[in-house]
Amino acid sequence: MQYKRIHPIFPRILFVFFYLGMGISLHADRIFLKSGASSIGKALSVSTTHVDWQEEKNKIRKIPLAEVERIDVGYDGVPVCTNFKPMLAERCDLLLHRITKNTVSFTSKADPLKLDVLPLAKIVTLKLTFSPEEDYSLFIKPGISGIWEAGDFKGSATLVSNQNQIWVLQPKERGLASISIPFDQMKNFQLDRVQTISEIVIENGPKVIPGIAPLQDKKYTKSALLFSGAILSGLGMFYEYNQSVNAINNDREYVPSPDGRIFILSNVLSTDRYDFHNRRFQAYTALLSMIVVYSLFDAFYLGQMESQNGNTSSVWLKPGVEASVQSKQRFSPIPTGNLLHYSFEVEARF
Repeated sequence: MQYKRIHPIFPRILFVFFYLGMGISLHADRIFLKSGASSIGKALSVSTTHVDWQEEKNKIRKIPLAEVERIDVGYDGVPVCTNFKPMLAERCDLLLHRITKNTVSFTSKADPLKLDVLPLAKIVTLKLTFSPEEDYSLFIKPGISGIWEAGDFKGSATLVSNQNQIWVLQPKERGLASISIPFDQMKNFQLDRVQTISEIVIENGPKVIPGIAPLQDKKYTKSALLFSGAILSGLGMFYEYNQSVNAINNDREYVPSPDGRIFILSNVLSTDRYDFHNRRFQAYTALLSMIVVYSLFDAFYLGQMESQNGNTSSVWLKPGVEASVQSKQRFSPIPTGNLLHYSFEVEARF
């Protein structure tokens, strides 16, 4: 967090005159009155007698300098909707102060004097809509990649430069040349951040456990069946494996020798009890394998197809049965009657 503050009123007046002389508007300042009241707004101009103070809904007040204790300079920014860690909840009450290829900084409309700087890796989503009233080159720096919508172009690209109201984008597709777009044709920007391997593992790792993906989709019955089936199959495998090992170890024969020694012979190849438990072990293994394969298929394909996210990387399976009646033909050797046509459709989307 950073704070930007200037206390005495007269140095602040010189500061305001300096910025007004450069033609830069001040956004989200806070004025403190000697009465104890304060207000968020914008200092339009400062004279030797009063301050022209613009509040919400463009209401302008003339405040005498004798009533002003100080004016704190706030951070400017443009409206943005973002979702960042660890909150993981979209917020649209923030102002984007600056975004680079490494960091992003925000200020809030409620507290414009505080600046939060975050690494770009913590940003999950970031969306903004361009407005011709703002100079976005002050807030978006070259090198940032994302999904841009400008003029006739819409796709993933990297910002090369944004000087003199001309934005140069380099599409990520190979073989495409850079595109120069006037600022008045810029429409939308969405951060397209590539997930790291650790983030992919953390996000998708729990889906490997049978029953987790249906639980996330609030399909509790399906989740309970898959999870309990996997647990029971695993316990069955453990039990039958131990029983088959014990069947081998317990199948011993004691053979005495003429010199008084006793030889212990064990059948390590196969016994009836071993074959019985081994077949059950294989059955539990096959059941667990089917549950795991179905869970993976359901989590990463069918679950995406049924979700509300509209994921296009999915597979749709559609079995079908159709009944038809074959008409009787006089000279046909094939018997007539009701027929059932079975079908199985597979539609892959990538």
